[in-house]
Amino acid sequence: MDAPDKAGNGIQLRDMETGVVMVLDSDKASYERLTWTEKGDGLAVLKGTEDKRYADKVYSAVGFTGFGAGASRSG
Repeated sequence: MDAPDKAGNGIQLRDMETGVVMVLDSDKASYERLTWTEKGDGLAVLKGTEDKRYADKVYSAVGFTGFGAGASRSG
């Protein structure tokens, strides 16, 4: 999700069989370059936050795994 004021931005996962939506991460940040693993069992994204001390955003790599087990883990 990407809102103009970044309120509510985040990564969501929808189970296409049940329709259940799970919020994996939500923050006043931008999320870029979302990438799945080849097996589809892991997800990585760059999370950028504004910091007035720097000219560009400060980025973190965020990863999620464990989708097959019914619960994701981030790190």
